[in-house]
Amino acid sequence: MSEKKVQTLIQIGTQLVMPETLTKPLPSRDFRSAWKLEGSVISLDLELMKPIAREKVNAWRDAKIASPIEVDGVTYAAGEIDTSMVDRAVGLADKIEKNGGVFETEWSDVNGKGVPMNKAGIEALGIAIGVRTSAMHVAARRLKEQIDTATNVSQIEAVLKSLA
Repeated sequence: MSEKKVQTLIQIGTQLVMPETLTKPLPSRDFRSAWKLEGSVISLDLELMKPIAREKVNAWRDAKIASPIEVDGVTYAAGEIDTSMVDRAVGLADKIEKNGGVFETEWSDVNGKGVPMNKAGIEALGIAIGVRTSAMHVAARRLKEQIDTATNVSQIEAVLKSLA
């Protein structure tokens, strides 16, 4: 009979990681007294729970930032690639109009339908993405401050439940 090696894994966002791969080492604690929140095992140990909760806040923030965004009644994709394309289009629109031209294009909504877009429209989309991104970073920082200053597990649990 072969002996099986048991490896402890921690769920951070949607990934399972080995504790030794984290950039900040977690205290060596026993996972026997764990509870579940939305399918994730989190230790009842406050100091072990804090970095895991911070990673959950980061994953929540990133998902919100990458979610579709509505501008002038049209919903657009706003993932990392989409945001980069909007940034480049804003720069291109500015150059075209500074040289006496008129920027006109068709931008795809979240369903792939073409939406006529001029310089003001692409700038409005870029501003909306930027404002939402900034707001999500501020909200995540505030939540992580609550986690860092938590003195009991129920305070962290409340922060994590607020992400739903």
